This record gives sequence, C-alpha cells and structure tokens, in this order.
Amino acid sequence: MSAGSIALIVVLSIVFFLMVILLPLSLAIVFKKAGRSSWNALQPNWYSSYVLAQIAGLEPGVGTYLNPIRGVNDYSQICLGIAENFGRSPYFGLGLALLPPVFYAILAFNKNIKYKRPGVSDFSTPTSLHLTREYYEKKAAESTQSKSSGEGKSPPQF
Repeated sequence: MSAGSIALIVVLSIVFFLMVILLPLSLAIVFKKAGRSSWNALQPNWYSSYVLAQIAGLEPGVGTYLNPIRGVNDYSQICLGIAENFGRSPYFGLGLALLPPVFYAILAFNKNIKYKRPGVSDFSTPTSLHLTREYYEKKAAESTQSKSSGEGKSPPQF
C-alpha cells in the first residue's frame, strides 16, 4: 500500500467516526440537555429535525426539508435557534450548520453550556395537538372572573 492510500483510509475513518458515531451521540446528549428523550436523536431524519426545530423554538413544520431551497433556510434557522437557546453566538450557529459533529459535540460535552429556554413543551397557547378540556375550562373560568369583577372591555368609541 502506498502512503496516499493509507492517508485516504485514515481520513475516511475519521469522517466515518465523526458522522456515524460522534454526531448521533452528541445529538442524544443535546436532546437530553433540552429536556427531550435522547432516543429522539436516533429516529429518522424528519422526526429528529422536527424535534430540533422545537428545541430551536421554531413552529412545527420547520425542518421537514421537503423543498431543497426551503430546507437550506430551515436548517440555518434551526442551527441559529439552537445556538441562541443554548446561550451561544450566531457564529456558533454557523459552526453548527457547517461542522455539525464538532459543534454538537461542544454543546453536548461542555458542562457549562445549559439550555436557556424554559421547557419547549410549555406552550402558552395550544396548538392543534394541544387542545385540551383543561385549557378551555381555564379560559372559561378566566372569562367569568373578568366579567364578574367588572374588568370587561368597553366598546370602542369612534
């Protein structure tokens, strides 16, 4: 074997290690830091990108990557949102986009980096998946309290 083929094997082995072993492991730890199940990182790409969009604080539907042009935009928004929610700069988000194994490993293995947002599942308004009876009962109780205390809105005057 020549020196060039040995160098190629070493480089490909490093790339294999980074992409196949380090990246999923780092993503699992990042998901755990964000309060999600670590197994979500091992799910198919569309589901893990959906969870990453939630961790980044973006609305559901971002990160599906169905349209290639929108996919690049969504991926960059997800990386910037994750960097922001972990207290990092936008340049760190750029690093997440360009070198994901390295920068997700930094997020995962640095003990000083904490997830800054409160729980992702704590929605102030329900989405179509979070419409519950308790929400409507709470809203009805709030509206009856505001009517009984005289805090109702006066009609607009023109």
